[in-house]
Amino acid sequence: MGQQDNHLLTPRPPVKPYRQKQEAPVKITKTKIKKFSLKDIFSREQATILRKITLMIKPYNVRLKFSTTKVGKTMHRQTSPARALAFMLISAALTITNNATLLPKAKAAGSGQNPACKIWPQVSHVATIPEIEAFLTVCTEGFYHGMAKARISELKGETNRTKAPPKPETATREERHEPADDLYRRAKNYQRGDGGKPKDYEKSLALFKQAAAKGHKKSMTDIGWMNENGFGTPKNIKRAFEWYKKAADLGEAMALNNLGWMYTQGKATKIDYKKAVRLYRRAVALGEPLAMTNLGWMYETGKGVETDVNQAYAYYKRAADAGDLQGLHNTGWMLAAGLGVARDAKKGAAAVYSSLRKGNKFSKDQMTTNYDTWPKEFRKEMQKILKREGFYNGKTNGDFDALTIAAVERASN
Repeated sequence: MGQQDNHLLTPRPPVKPYRQKQEAPVKITKTKIKKFSLKDIFSREQATILRKITLMIKPYNVRLKFSTTKVGKTMHRQTSPARALAFMLISAALTITNNATLLPKAKAAGSGQNPACKIWPQVSHVATIPEIEAFLTVCTEGFYHGMAKARISELKGETNRTKAPPKPETATREERHEPADDLYRRAKNYQRGDGGKPKDYEKSLALFKQAAAKGHKKSMTDIGWMNENGFGTPKNIKRAFEWYKKAADLGEAMALNNLGWMYTQGKATKIDYKKAVRLYRRAVALGEPLAMTNLGWMYETGKGVETDVNQAYAYYKRAADAGDLQGLHNTGWMLAAGLGVARDAKKGAAAVYSSLRKGNKFSKDQMTTNYDTWPKEFRKEMQKILKREGFYNGKTNGDFDALTIAAVERASN
């Protein structure tokens, strides 16, 4: 053995002489609950989590009184600071969701945006069975709900009981670890039949759900759309509404628009034009062209707002400039009728023809079955455009005969 390095040895402190202290007489006093501060209970790391939760609940005007509430007394009796923190956080989440304005968010706990769900990863390993059961009343579905139920089973010693064989795993290991954006792109390819993928709505829906489980809000919107229209799954308007709501709560523009349309039409909910207008406005602020068209229609028809054709035309034009075909068609209508803008049959016909050529089925239907409601000057200009473009070789008198309708059919293909 080599020589020991003395400079690596840590010197011991000098030993103090032992002196026996005289014990003071025991005084019997009434037990009082000691006042405490957060420093007495939480470590620095736990205090950091507490500050995050405090900031989270601040917008909802919720305040926790540690020293007087049941939460505070329970925390005082806890022997483990970690368990005290767990109880406080779960109780905080329950306090928040008792707020009437946040009840819808509690119902959407499966998205992982509910405050209780947000804190679950920090407290799941130290929470007791009553605390977890309280948590389950808030998070009624979703990933954390399943984790909580499994944790209760584990604490009750039910993990060794005979269980049904697990369902076969449909996602590959690569898919489970695939980024949400990549899952979304592949889902869109299957939905549209693009990118060398066959059109497969069921495969598309499965990929959207994987991305949505990772918090991808556009995937949530597409799941809602597929439920609304019955692609890859039986049509379920109520489920579509719930998915739109989840994505809208995350600020997804198309979900806000679609949710507004549900309130406009009374699908899975009561008709509420004012709420629809608020949702459309939020979507417009995020740049969604279809929401601009829908908001314009609300102004044109006076639903949820005072009738204002000037505002209607402005929103239609804004949507058309952003690429929305229905906004382009409606712009043509306003120009043809002189609503919110000076009457201009030539520009109106050009707008509707452009919408028709770009594949707007609504424009085609209007020009083939509902043309009588359009001004005659507009119809003359439409015939002139069809003739100039080589689709029509008849009279330009504004009378939409069989030749004109056939020309419209050819132009729309």
